[in-house]
Order: sequence, then C-alpha cells, then structure tokens
Amino acid sequence: MKKWLMTGAALLMATSMAFAGDPFGINLSWDACGTNGSGVKTFACDANSGTALMLIGSFVPPTGINEFLGITAQVDVTVGTQLPDWWKHGTGYCRGTTGLETSFDFSTDVGCLDFYLGQASGGTGYDVGYASPSRARLRIDADVPFANRGPLVAGEQYFAFKLNFLLDKTTGSGACTGCLNEACIVFNSLTLRQPAEVLNDFVMTTEEDQNWVTYQSVSILDCPSNTPTRNRTWGQVKSLYR
Repeated sequence: MKKWLMTGAALLMATSMAFAGDPFGINLSWDACGTNGSGVKTFACDANSGTALMLIGSFVPPTGINEFLGITAQVDVTVGTQLPDWWKHGTGYCRGTTGLETSFDFSTDVGCLDFYLGQASGGTGYDVGYASPSRARLRIDADVPFANRGPLVAGEQYFAFKLNFLLDKTTGSGACTGCLNEACIVFNSLTLRQPAEVLNDFVMTTEEDQNWVTYQSVSILDCPSNTPTRNRTWGQVKSLYR
C-alpha cells in the first residue's frame, strides 16, 4: 500500500509538472461566474427568507484533461477569532443541515461553460472549527456519469460548484448570532478528476483571477492569507464521506 501511494504521488507530481506551462487556475465570486460576479457581499441580516447568498466557484483547466469526470474542492470560511453560530452548519449546530445548499445546476447561469449540463451530482462536507476555532472548511465533490466524461478546453472558464447560504435563523426568535460579522472565504484547491486508469487527476491551488471573496467588508485583515491551503488526495477526500 505504501508503495502504491508513493507511485500515485509521483505520477501526480509528474502530471502537474507536465502542465506547468499552461494557463490554468481557480476563481470564486458572489452571484455570478468569475469576473462577472463580485468579490464582496453585504447583507443587512434583517430577513429569514428571500434570495440566498450565492457563491460560484469556477476554473480554467490546463491542456490534457481529456476524460473529465468531476471535481473535488476545498473552501475555507474564516470569521474573526471565533466562528459565530450563523456560520455553523451541520447536525447539532445553530444553522442545522438546511442553511447551506450545494448545487451543480447552472442552467440559469451565464458567463462560464457548463460541462455538467444538468448531469452532475454530489455534496458537501462542512467541518466547523477546522484547524482553528475561527474557521470552517467545506469539501465539495461532484461527478458526472461515467458515460458523460469528456475533454475540457484549455483556457476556457468552467463552472465548478454553486454554494447557497440560506437566510433562515438570521433574525428574531431563535436567530443564530454572527450574521453581521465580517468573513473571509477562500477557494483553496480544486482537483479535476479523470478515470483511475488515466492516472492524471490534476490539482489546482493558484488563482486565475481571484480565488477569494469577502462578506460584509471590502477589506478584512489577513484575508486571504489566514486560510492556508492543505491539499488532500482523492482517496483521502472520499474517506470523509464514508
């Protein structure tokens, strides 16, 4: 097993080196894809319903992604020195399991290419307190059916994922505190996955335009440098969902 892991790492490194000269990267924006969206979102925190706060992750692939199957992404949310309740999602937390939605349906969105075409499925894991009391990490996974795999066009920008932060429990009785707090959100890494026999999943950690956004403020101290990248292999990420 150790020998296989070393071989896989060596192959991944070789793949990354082979693509090193190609333009590629990841982007994160509020409301739309890439530069069509915004780098900052403000919300008065005065409603429990209405249009969700929407984040769109996108990417520009390198050459050589000929049998694209799906993505694995890591996104960090950092708020002050202690993650407040409004940013705590999951069983047992203030916002519960219904305050955050993941979508791979871009049928009504424009500005980027949609490889999925309504065929992708996946989900999100949300780790409150990841590596710091002030942070949460989202792990996002999406796949298309094996028969729908295909090539990506190098240099073009594609939709990767959509995150909808719903407004429930924002104000009034039972509200979760911290909606007005400033937040830094960083799209840390994206793995473009292909069939195992192809042996060239590709990991991107560099921005193409901007891989981070802010909430409630245009400028936040140490954003985005306060959310360090920690890459994982696809096998490690899959184990989080078991």
